[in-house]
Amino acid sequence: PATPQAPTPAPAPAAAASVRGEGENGAVIQHRWEVFGAQPGARGPVAFVRDRHWDGLPLAVKTLRQRDDIPLTTQRKAIWHRTQEWRDLGEHPHLVSGYYTLEVGGRLRFFVHHVPARPLPVWLAGLAGPAPLPRRLDLAIQLAAALELLQARLGAHGALRPSSCLVADDDTLRLSP
Repeated sequence: PATPQAPTPAPAPAAAASVRGEGENGAVIQHRWEVFGAQPGARGPVAFVRDRHWDGLPLAVKTLRQRDDIPLTTQRKAIWHRTQEWRDLGEHPHLVSGYYTLEVGGRLRFFVHHVPARPLPVWLAGLAGPAPLPRRLDLAIQLAAALELLQARLGAHGALRPSSCLVADDDTLRLSP
């Protein structure tokens, strides 16, 4: 299917009420995103939403951490730049596609394709014993394919860790931003 085009970012209301209850299933944020799940992420909380403007397309929303020791404007520029680089990667079978970055409730949020998968450590823990060698090699090859593109286009992933590797039920590995 064709990749949806990112919406034109609209200024988000500054009021915290715009995101009240954002992690609760069924909550609707700014009359646009309906929450259907949430979990902690390596770089901050991740909410799973359906975008009502995109016919209910499931998205993972990464709330990007802000550091106290770096000026906010510097952080925002770096985050916008990095998420734009990820979006420019386009579709790849072993990368989670990024769609858009918006400020919602005073925080930058990166909206990426929701992949119904488990982080690699969770996937490994669910196995009855070690994965067979061919299966492990296949996952390693898929990860290498994703890293090859990232190295060529971005220079590096920036935060590669096992929890950034998502494994779907069909054993397809996708690297998340």
